[in-house]
Amino acid sequence: MLGDRSGVVHAGPQQDFDLKRHTIDTPFSTYVYVDGHLGLATHTRLESVFIHLEGNMSHVQELTMTRNAQLRLFLTGTTLI
Repeated sequence: MLGDRSGVVHAGPQQDFDLKRHTIDTPFSTYVYVDGHLGLATHTRLESVFIHLEGNMSHVQELTMTRNAQLRLFLTGTTLI
């Protein structure tokens, strides 16, 4: 995936955005709302983007964050392997 890191993906209630793979450099920010799902790689890299997690995130076992990347966690958010 290519991009200038200015894009934003929204995963709303009952929506599933699953990019399951071994590695990924995520070039976009993501809002995951309550009952939404974001599936990323086992080894995920975030650079200059954020994940706003109110819903579910899965597959991530190793998360590398650089250049002001953010993982915004909320009480309704969960992670699954």
